[in-house]
Formats: sequence, C-alpha cells, structure tokens
Amino acid sequence: MLSADYLQEVSWIIELGAGTGLLGISALKYFQNIKAFVATDGSQKALENCQRNFATNLSLANSFKASFERIDWSMDVDKFQGIVSKHSQVGNGFLIGAGKLTKKKCQLFAKCE
Repeated sequence: MLSADYLQEVSWIIELGAGTGLLGISALKYFQNIKAFVATDGSQKALENCQRNFATNLSLANSFKASFERIDWSMDVDKFQGIVSKHSQVGNGFLIGAGKLTKKKCQLFAKCE
C-alpha cells in the first residue's frame, strides 16, 4: 500500500494500455502535483483518441507534460524500460492500468526495478 506522504509527492504517472485515457484523466484530476504523464497503448488509433480525450477533459491550466507512446509489449521492452527509468530518476511516481495483466507485462515490470 502506498503511504499518504508518497502519494502527495507523486510527480509522474505512466498508464499502461491507456485506451480512451479514462483512468489517466481521472488520476490527473486527483493528483495535482504531476509533472509528467505518459499514456501507452499498442494501438495508434487508441492513442489518438486518448489524446483527444485529454484535450477535451483536462484544463489547459494543468502544468504537466503529457506524452502518448505506442508500445507493443511483445517487441518494445527496451522502450518501456527507458520510459520508466527516465521518470523514476526525477521523483516518486507509479504505473497505472485497467487492462489485462499478461505474463509478458509482469516480466517487464520485474526488469524495471
């Protein structure tokens, strides 16, 4: 379980399998100190839809940097690990996702310690 102190200092979130972006949008409305958000999905069309949903549902006053990355879990292991490593060096954060957690995804997380 994450402590309240940790949650107050969260500065980045990476969403796995972002789809429409609903979970990410909700998280960004809750966490006010986010400096970076990365939405990932294997579908370029899903990411384009996610980006439109972010623009529609989040105020322009939000001061975070959002990026949208296409990641194929079966092929882009290094890309995923690079994204996690880059953000984990600058503060507290976490991965979120509402999709199916496959064996391949679990293996990726174990390599990102």
